[in-house]
Amino acid sequence: MTIALRNNSELRGGFRRGTFSTALAAVFFLGVPARAIEEVRASHILVVSQEEALRVRSEIIQKGGDLQAFAAACLDHSMDATTKPLGGDLGWFPLRGKMEAQFATAAFALKTGEISQPVQSTSGWHLIFARDRRDRPMGQPSATPSTPATPSTPATPSTPTTPTTPPGDTGSSDALIPPPAPGGETPQPDATAV
Repeated sequence: MTIALRNNSELRGGFRRGTFSTALAAVFFLGVPARAIEEVRASHILVVSQEEALRVRSEIIQKGGDLQAFAAACLDHSMDATTKPLGGDLGWFPLRGKMEAQFATAAFALKTGEISQPVQSTSGWHLIFARDRRDRPMGQPSATPSTPATPSTPATPSTPTTPTTPPGDTGSSDALIPPPAPGGETPQPDATAV
């Protein structure tokens, strides 16, 4: 198939109309300046009810309504175990694709430094604090300050795993060294036991 185009806007128009495949358009768009994706960096507090969210919001506003007051309230009230120690920080996210629609829509409606009214999601009720906004060039990964759970994925506590010796592995002298004691000290093997 041969495509004769006079300029990039013709190509863009064909892509929008569905005339060209995504793969074909990607090949041609490599030389076209990339658009930016608007992102917001937000913090949130997750609670059980709308009434509790309103109470917490009033408390934050009484204490100044800033990020410091929001983070302190998060430590006292949030049910999200993953973001709670981070002051509710969710990192950067776009309008679509990472958060539940109603959560993302509320976050993007805020100006930097504003606190939302209570927002309901499948996880519960949220208060959202808009920390910052930016335009990230398409194709550039979104660098987040942390990897917290998102409101659409409730946090679950994880337990650290300890390496185990594979079954039948007797060829290593390390198998004679017992695992660390609860206090963290590793007992040394008894040299007279060999």
